[in-house]
Amino acid sequence: MICYCDSLHAIHLIQARLNAWHVYATIIRNVKDLFNLPWNVQLTHTLREANMYADFLAKHGAIHDSSWCSLDNPIPDLEDLLLVDASRVQFLRL
Repeated sequence: MICYCDSLHAIHLIQARLNAWHVYATIIRNVKDLFNLPWNVQLTHTLREANMYADFLAKHGAIHDSSWCSLDNPIPDLEDLLLVDASRVQFLRL
């Protein structure tokens, strides 16, 4: 599995030794535990603009006051992007 992330900082937090006092230490530990399961996972950096989901979520997060948000279900506007992706529509990046 390949996981794309637009945050080099997040990638470094996941790959580095865990700081138990980090504000998101529990979340980072959970991600590290998932990576340690018996499967092949590759964490790769991508530009936010190259990932329409990351771009959408970053813009969505920028308009909210909360520093952390957990989504149990896709936001309705994100569902449209998922449907486009499922239909294999390709977009050229100019």
